[in-house]
Amino acid sequence: MIQPIYAKSHDNFHTAVARSLLSAGHYVTFITPFPESIKHSNYTAINCGDPTDVSGFTNKMSMGEALQMSSDSMALLKFGLEELQTLCPLVIQLDEVQKILQSQTKLFDVVILETILDLHECFLPVADKFDIPIIGAVVPRSWLSTEWMMGNPSNPALYPSVVATYSYPMTFLQRLDNFWNLLLDFAFHNYYTYPQMKEFYKKFFGDDNFSDRRKMSLVFLNNHQVLTPRPIVPTIINVGGLQIQPAKPLPENLKTFIDGAEHGVILFSIGSFVQSYNMPSEMLAALRKTFAQIPQRVIWKAEKRIEGLSENVLVSKWLPQRDILAHKNIVAFISHCGIAGTYESLYNGIPMVLMPIFADQIANAELLQRLGVGPKIYITNLTTEKLLNALNDVINGTKYRQRTTEISELIKDQPMSPQESVVYWTEYVIRHNGAKHLQSPGAEMPLYQYLLLDVIGKSNSLKTKKN
Repeated sequence: MIQPIYAKSHDNFHTAVARSLLSAGHYVTFITPFPESIKHSNYTAINCGDPTDVSGFTNKMSMGEALQMSSDSMALLKFGLEELQTLCPLVIQLDEVQKILQSQTKLFDVVILETILDLHECFLPVADKFDIPIIGAVVPRSWLSTEWMMGNPSNPALYPSVVATYSYPMTFLQRLDNFWNLLLDFAFHNYYTYPQMKEFYKKFFGDDNFSDRRKMSLVFLNNHQVLTPRPIVPTIINVGGLQIQPAKPLPENLKTFIDGAEHGVILFSIGSFVQSYNMPSEMLAALRKTFAQIPQRVIWKAEKRIEGLSENVLVSKWLPQRDILAHKNIVAFISHCGIAGTYESLYNGIPMVLMPIFADQIANAELLQRLGVGPKIYITNLTTEKLLNALNDVINGTKYRQRTTEISELIKDQPMSPQESVVYWTEYVIRHNGAKHLQSPGAEMPLYQYLLLDVIGKSNSLKTKKN
């Protein structure tokens, strides 16, 4: 397994894949910047760096930079390419990775790769070396370039991009924007990222021919059909909520704080990507004032001490989020709408105040608002009045709690758990040497044929001649 991005949300998903395979008796070697995430006798970790070694995918991004990317698809794609250019050489040049590539013994049966930002293409030589199949793993609910590669239907009239600022059903202008984003993603993948990969291969492997190496056998997609009901090809497996494990006992300080909350507890987190202390002062002021006016206790995930908070607020730089959300006294979750926290909240039937910042969080918030999970507040428009009103609706009303309870039941009602799916399909790919019989013919088609653009063009041409 290879997941080099220094982002805890990405690590949590891939770690859940690894834990599922380890629980089934498999041996797992994991190239990751979080080598201590798993302790198991069948587990080998290769440390691919810490936040000071990579270009700053997390920890160095300000709130302003994140908000700017939320409205600029090209800026987000360029940011991704910069990470690609940094992470690929960093990982390939590790001594442990070089030993793997130089080994004369077949060490693995399958390789599982992070596919966001096309990162998987950096590490395809590992699969080539041992002539083994490739499985992709996608942390957001979807990722266009990966889905196109698998030949998965991605009709821009029906399914908004995962970085869109709207949900379905879409207006004409939104469908136009979504179609443009699809073409932009396709062009960026093929005409911007692709040449960079050719240079990478030429530099590190002596050739630039990797077009025939881009086929994956299967993709684990962090989606659940309740959130995004859509057709998928047999080679895309929904495993949304994979990271959710049975709740564990809380640390004593958190247990005491939550158990003693007469009016319940609100959990507040904006994830690990953007740090709370980087929030503009007016946003922090609105949060302080809001929390000081409510009877509930508040648990705030923050990396540094926040000054001027009322006594009902507990701050911690690390929280067992899944275990907290399982507690009966949790009444609301103020969330940036990262997909992991979204599943954890819905699984436990906790209504949310949706406060997205960038990337897929905005699309997630739009979708969750449409599903009736909670009200949305754009963080740039955050005021005490808006947050108080949203919390009042979520805590004292009934519609959001009822809806999240319904969705919780739907998420849990599956013929096979996400963990079981990971094990079954990984073993299936190994048993059938890549399971090429499942591949969609769409994976081999150029985009213009897939979208029938040549047929439409020819039809228009014939109509023009006829007239």
